[in-house]
Amino acid sequence: MKQESAQPNYGNICTALELLAFLLSILRPEAILSSLKPLQRGIAACMTCPNSKVIRAVHALLSRLMGLFPSEPTTSSMASRHEELESLYTSISKRLSVHWKKNCRVIVVVCPPQVVYEGLTTYEKSPAAPPSTLFGCLMILKAACVNHPCYIDRLITPFMHVLQKMAREHLSPGGIGGGAGGQESSSMGTELLILSLDLVKNRVGVMGQEMRKAFIGAILVGLIEKSPDVKVLRAITKMVEDWVKSKSPFAVNQSPTLREKSILLVKMMQFMEKRFPDELELNGQFLELVNHVYRDETLKSTELTSKLEPAFMAGLRCVQPTIRAKFFEVFDSSMRRRLHERLLFIVCSQNWETIGPHFWIKQCIELVLGTAVINAPLRSAQPATLLPAATTGLQSLEDIAITCPATALKEEPTDTEEEIDIELPSSSEERSLLDGGVAGRARQNLQQLVQRQGRFLEGLRELRLGAFLNATVQLCHLDTPLAQHLWQQLMPRLWKVLSDRQQSVLAGELVPFLCSGSHVVQKDCHPNAIGVFVEALAQCNPPVAIKPALIKYLGRSHNLWHRACLLLEQAALTGRGGSGASCSSVVRGAAEEAGSAAEDALAELYSLLREEDLLGGLWQRRARHPETPLALALEQQGCFEQAQAALEAAMARAPRHEAAGMLQSECRLWEEHWLR
Repeated sequence: MKQESAQPNYGNICTALELLAFLLSILRPEAILSSLKPLQRGIAACMTCPNSKVIRAVHALLSRLMGLFPSEPTTSSMASRHEELESLYTSISKRLSVHWKKNCRVIVVVCPPQVVYEGLTTYEKSPAAPPSTLFGCLMILKAACVNHPCYIDRLITPFMHVLQKMAREHLSPGGIGGGAGGQESSSMGTELLILSLDLVKNRVGVMGQEMRKAFIGAILVGLIEKSPDVKVLRAITKMVEDWVKSKSPFAVNQSPTLREKSILLVKMMQFMEKRFPDELELNGQFLELVNHVYRDETLKSTELTSKLEPAFMAGLRCVQPTIRAKFFEVFDSSMRRRLHERLLFIVCSQNWETIGPHFWIKQCIELVLGTAVINAPLRSAQPATLLPAATTGLQSLEDIAITCPATALKEEPTDTEEEIDIELPSSSEERSLLDGGVAGRARQNLQQLVQRQGRFLEGLRELRLGAFLNATVQLCHLDTPLAQHLWQQLMPRLWKVLSDRQQSVLAGELVPFLCSGSHVVQKDCHPNAIGVFVEALAQCNPPVAIKPALIKYLGRSHNLWHRACLLLEQAALTGRGGSGASCSSVVRGAAEEAGSAAEDALAELYSLLREEDLLGGLWQRRARHPETPLALALEQQGCFEQAQAALEAAMARAPRHEAAGMLQSECRLWEEHWLR
């Protein structure tokens, strides 16, 4: 009967490797070299072991060993300057030749590919190779690169081919190793992909043009756009962060160019939040990187700041308060703290389209409140709400005598609850003594009450306006209805503070701001940021002049039907009131023209809202022909034939030359209702 070979004892192997790694930290270099010379073949054999624990133990051993005895550069003819480690170091990668001295002459022996090179080429050429075939060689390569990053340069070409294949398999529907190894194999494939990216991230400078283009444009961009694993995107974000923050000449030479960094950052901006909106850690990591770009003196003057503006606005609306505060600090420092200038910035300079459907009124509130004097003490705006002090109402001299010592705010011990068995007094003297004790406790309680209120008032004296406003802003970020209400209450008061000239300048910029196409993204949002802005403007005094056509557009496009109708009704009444006898002909004509435009816009809104009764009432006031209100009244009552006859009579009576003038809107009404 054939006897089966014994299974290797992986536990003992791992223990031995860990013991060797420990000995490296306590032995002298000479002792280490002499001890490892006979163990080289055994350690090299462990490099090809299929057991992951053994591979990790070998990795720890080689990392420490190569830290003590570095390998030679790529251009050297030897793997190690120490003859005792030559065989072991040669086993790690493909060496074209091994040199050693014997009898004072050099003998050259050509060696076959070894652990790392064999692992890379096997995985590249095998279409169905699982990721476990790469685990050993990548861990050994990592050990070699820990203390010598340039070590990978000798294998950069096969390594990049393997990295491209790993990225393609990771982005395939099954993922890396998804077919045979299941979830565990896929997890290992992701881990190895991240390890490979980490090994090559600081060797971009040695890549050729095509290899560099494939690494940046195909591998990294493809992973950012399509990778389903958050761990991969975190690794890429960390890698780009190292590139952006590196300042040493060596790191700058081995990192991508500014243009390549901007490509990666823009792709991260476009896809990270879109694909992983709930990954707060990933989005926070990216936003911290964007914040660094806007704070760095070198980077903030480059093209990165303009390209990353949507990412900066994403930082201003971030749900994490600490990150949001960092972005607002940069935003706040970019402009002067003057109310008029910040209001102009809101309506003129800032493109709110980049913030998307977010309710950007919150950012407006924070900008405006940032102009306040933060060190000013807090005061109540309404004195009627102030509460009386604890000493209010004291009448007797005895009460005043009790409270006078409390003005020094002397600390007294607090009361403790104790259960005491006592006997009731029987004589009058005992009862008087007991009453005196009760009065003393009452006096002590009153003293402590006054002291507590004194400490409370002293604490209030230390509060400043900045803390209150900051808390208000944070509440607005958490509560959208609160931000909506606050802006509608705040904007009219701010408008009243501005001078006449400042109001005139700001009003001139409001019309292009309100009709800007950048607000289209807000149309289907509730609450609507531009709608809340208009609601606040409607309450300003003196009123902000807005053209009727713009009011009609806002009402239709941003669901401001009620407010638009109210504004147009007010404008129509103002226009009619401006035609009095005391007005000059020019003023009277301008008022009538404005009133007519407001009535036209109001009539169109009434028609869209199917407010037939209001439409009839409007034409009852402005109709030039009596048939117009008659036809509308008949139509409301269901007498369509009589209404049609009245419309035909009106059209027959109307002169041709008037159709293009004042009667144009009335003629259009006849045609629309007659076609009904």
